[in-house]
Amino acid sequence: MAEHKAGLVLERVGPLGQNRPPYGRTGRAPAFVTPQQEIVMSRRSSLSGLLLALVLVPRVAAGEAKLRCLGGTCDFLLSGGTGAVPKVVLQPSEADAREGRIVLNGFTELFPDWRPPEKAGVEKIFSWSPTATLVDGTSLRAFDFAPDVTVRDVTRSSVFSVTGKLTRTGNDNPLYQWTGFYTGTHFRSAASAICIGGAKARAACTGDADCPGSICEGGSPLYQDSFFDGSIGDQLRGHAIQHTWIPISFLSKTQLRASRTCAGGSNPDAYCLKDAQCLGGGVCEAAYLEQDESYALFVQPSFQEFEGATLINHDFAAVVLDDPYVAGSPQVDRYTALLCDPNATGWKTLPAETKRYCVASLSPQIKSRHAGPFRIGDTVEPQEALEVNGTIALDGGSAGTAAARRGVWFRNAGEPGAQQSAVALDVEDQTVGSYAAALRSSIAKGRGKWNLALTGTADSTIAGSVVLGVGEGVTPEARLHVHEPSPGAEVVRLESGGAGGPSLRTFQRETQTSGADAVTLHAFTPEPGHSYVVEARVIARCRPGAGCDGESAAYVRRILVREAGGVAKCVTGTVGAGEFAASEVREWDASLVCTGGELQLRVKGDAGRSVLWQDTMVVQGVGS
Repeated sequence: MAEHKAGLVLERVGPLGQNRPPYGRTGRAPAFVTPQQEIVMSRRSSLSGLLLALVLVPRVAAGEAKLRCLGGTCDFLLSGGTGAVPKVVLQPSEADAREGRIVLNGFTELFPDWRPPEKAGVEKIFSWSPTATLVDGTSLRAFDFAPDVTVRDVTRSSVFSVTGKLTRTGNDNPLYQWTGFYTGTHFRSAASAICIGGAKARAACTGDADCPGSICEGGSPLYQDSFFDGSIGDQLRGHAIQHTWIPISFLSKTQLRASRTCAGGSNPDAYCLKDAQCLGGGVCEAAYLEQDESYALFVQPSFQEFEGATLINHDFAAVVLDDPYVAGSPQVDRYTALLCDPNATGWKTLPAETKRYCVASLSPQIKSRHAGPFRIGDTVEPQEALEVNGTIALDGGSAGTAAARRGVWFRNAGEPGAQQSAVALDVEDQTVGSYAAALRSSIAKGRGKWNLALTGTADSTIAGSVVLGVGEGVTPEARLHVHEPSPGAEVVRLESGGAGGPSLRTFQRETQTSGADAVTLHAFTPEPGHSYVVEARVIARCRPGAGCDGESAAYVRRILVREAGGVAKCVTGTVGAGEFAASEVREWDASLVCTGGELQLRVKGDAGRSVLWQDTMVVQGVGS
């Protein structure tokens, strides 16, 4: 093989290793290359080598360059270096590193026959680590890809594509981390920098050498840098229709798929379709793929501040869509900063038990804000600050998390005069089949429970009729309709002043008699230290049956009663007490008597009839 210290050797090799004269395809003897010449060779057939064409300079003298031909196919080969890690240095211009060029004419394939090392470590298939100090105003593009392509239609084209195949051979250990696109750029500013750890943590530094066991970081601001900038190309308006435009897309279409694997036998966890593929008696069964979390975009910021340092971050957002630049008169039907389910499918293909979230905050410590009108429940454009088409359910938090809780808080908007009108709850007239309730509560009776509590001193107005004490949907029969479902319970109380002030209380009850014996229609227990004037209005009518022709009776009984050492003491009436009695049956009667600690209203019918008795007892009391 011929040699030349400063140039290139072209050698033609026959099909069976037979040496032939060192001629290329032209049949002419090659001219050796002088140190300053540039050689550009184009590929005319399939290429299995590393580089298709390059410019050689004296630095390549340690290696060899060959044109190897087998039959009618020729490959241009470059090899060099004699150490454990062979290197070939390509320097187009020895006088100026910025001058010259390397031309690759054809499609380039790097290391197709790469073999992994025998020992574990970090393998770099392609490494590009430039070192430079840039002057002010200089832009650095570590990778610049600017194609100029005119097409009629494009399908699944990528500006940057990471593809490949990873086969995991373990049968029980997890795959800890596999990153399709990884950026570990370290930004450093010299001014006010400190060691972030190590023996000289928080000490001033100008480089990593000043920080044993750590790195030097911090300093003057770095206004804008991009790990990956996807502001790709110009879209020119024409007649083509483009349905999807994704400037940057990676790790956003992950596919998770479980299969069938061998259980037991001599090839466990091997892919299989039937038992016969599982050697040593193994069984082909359904496998599973368990992945705790899957994120299309994952951001994990880290902010650190040490003694003597100040870290100021005025705004941080995991995803930012900047204010759009609009020029001319473009047609933009919808501009959405965060869009979920644009086709309105509701992600229906997910299993029914899957929780579907578009925007979700799972931490009670995170606050959310929204400045513009917001509507939930349909696609109608909102006009008010918050519009809901559906039901709002206000759930409580954990026990003991708050001393007070509000369902809806209607806060004051400002100083007097700032609001011309303020309505806490405004319900328009509704068209319904049965009834419409502006405010409905199902809280049951109990201590401290209130269905409606007005603690302010403002007046209240009710224009319609009101019914109290009945079930849902009952229409009032009077302007104020009060119904007490528990017999003998207090129906109405009118009270003035504070505790012990004048009060007028009303009770109602009913019973029936079927004989001549007296029975207690109503009983009232005086409170300790109180006296009462009691008026009982009683009405009776025989019930349909034997001997009943609608006979009736009415009585008004009044009495003074007071509590005396746990005993109810009745004071007999004087002249002009104003009692009233009217009865169609001589045997019937009603009377007020004191028995033990009670004032009792007793009624008496006759043996020939079943009689229904009802009363309204009005009690006015005074305490000492």
